[in-house]
Amino acid sequence: MIKNKVTDYYDKKAKYYDVWNIHTIRLTYVDINFFEKVFMEHGIIPRTVLDVGCGTGRLSLGLAKKGYMVTGVDVSSKSVEIAKNKVNDYPAKFVVSEISKYRPSERFDCAVSGDDVVGHFISNSYAVRSMSAVFRCLKRGGIFIFDAANPDSKRRYPKLKGWSAKLGSIKIKAERRSTFYDDGTYEWSDKLKVYDNGKYTSMHLENKIKIRSPEEWTRILNKAGFSEVEHRPAILQGGIPRIFYYVATKY
Repeated sequence: MIKNKVTDYYDKKAKYYDVWNIHTIRLTYVDINFFEKVFMEHGIIPRTVLDVGCGTGRLSLGLAKKGYMVTGVDVSSKSVEIAKNKVNDYPAKFVVSEISKYRPSERFDCAVSGDDVVGHFISNSYAVRSMSAVFRCLKRGGIFIFDAANPDSKRRYPKLKGWSAKLGSIKIKAERRSTFYDDGTYEWSDKLKVYDNGKYTSMHLENKIKIRSPEEWTRILNKAGFSEVEHRPAILQGGIPRIFYYVATKY
């Protein structure tokens, strides 16, 4: 189960998530261009899309603006509330739920997930349950496209790093201390100073994800029912892919 600590982390971070992740939001078109490339390769023209771990709606709304009918699912009610406030007239809706417990009445043409959401599936058994839920949500011939960190790249991350970001009147200064363990667990502790509406606020947040190799993800996806799985490197740093895109097909 990923609720409790993960939910608390993203509920507290929700208001400032779009500032925190401003660099990722600016790269939304990269993800969507990749998705559409995969759609073409697989010969599908999806109408309905499930966004697993939608957060504040980065991918959901990016896809909805292109005409896809998107349903975003996330455990953070605060994040979903923010996503709903951005919908306007775009064909997107949002649901608060763990993906492992999500039981929609419809089946989707495809599913997507970004920002290494799947890393929050810490145990292998929970990862299989969550991927099985995505499998059930798809129509036959549907595909699930997601990204996940590359363990070889994560080992090279600095244990201490700082950065700042600004969006509108909100400014954030952050410092992150992190540890990568031999079993693939990546833990971090964030200290934030937020300037918002003329006031400074300090926040301390902790979280973790499980980083798996392509071989590990393939085994999990196969157990969940996906018979065909491929992975592709992306975002090279020093010649090493920072992430992999995965494409899993339901036959």
